[in-house]
Amino acid sequence: MGFQVEADLAKALQGKSVYIVGADPVGDDPHLAKALEGAEFVVVQDVMETATTEIADVLLPARTFTEREGTLTSGERRVQRFYSAVPPTGESKADFAITSQLASHMGIVLEGSSPSAVFDLLADSVKSFEGLNYAKVSEVKPQWPIVGRGDMYYGGTTYENTMGMGAHLTAAAERGEMASILRAEEAAAPRPKEKELLAVPVNKLYDRGTTVMISAHLLRDRIGEPTIALHPDAAKNLGVEAGQLVSVSFNGVSGEAVVKFDDTISVGVALVPRDMGLAIREPVPAKVN
Repeated sequence: MGFQVEADLAKALQGKSVYIVGADPVGDDPHLAKALEGAEFVVVQDVMETATTEIADVLLPARTFTEREGTLTSGERRVQRFYSAVPPTGESKADFAITSQLASHMGIVLEGSSPSAVFDLLADSVKSFEGLNYAKVSEVKPQWPIVGRGDMYYGGTTYENTMGMGAHLTAAAERGEMASILRAEEAAAPRPKEKELLAVPVNKLYDRGTTVMISAHLLRDRIGEPTIALHPDAAKNLGVEAGQLVSVSFNGVSGEAVVKFDDTISVGVALVPRDMGLAIREPVPAKVN
């Protein structure tokens, strides 16, 4: 992160209260850690201890998904129920319940006791969820083939679903909204300038995230170092070689990464792994030198 950006952020946080939910800015970026030192009061809401929870004045323990019930939506647009598998830890609460309690102190009434009621509010306010409710996503239908459900290896559908098959969301195309969405996405799409690449965040199996670093002593060789993947032609245009350490900068943030070649990606794209030293969360124009 550039010095000026760090200074501006530190100034913005000076004497302010900061509320951080499900994020670890202190662990992600030392410059963010430095900027947070000026905050008067830091509240952190998370499911486990992180570098950010260590500096918190107040820690709000949230429940993991295994400790609560709710719904999840898959990449196929299927909404399914999930149920608590283990008892909640200590005095932890679901995120929506914590938000509701905080809102009540500010005179704002939010549903904070019933996950099904929260889902009903979601269905009323988001068009793609229209017509769905807990009863709908909890419906069970026959699954085929039925070939001895006790057979773990050759029994077709081994486990019979008793907790709900879920339901599909309606697609934007089905609602006749695709054209307007495409226009909005095109207008909002990041557009790299000359000598810039479109940096796209990607996931690695082993990274420097909170859930992996607790086993870093076992996974050190597999975690590796910060990398950036470039098409060989893009690297040639930039005058860099595979294995070379380069500087990557975007949105006032900068860091170093080792170049890797990948001829399957576009010449104008750079793939940057998340949680590997560069705080990238979405596609952004970036400079590599």
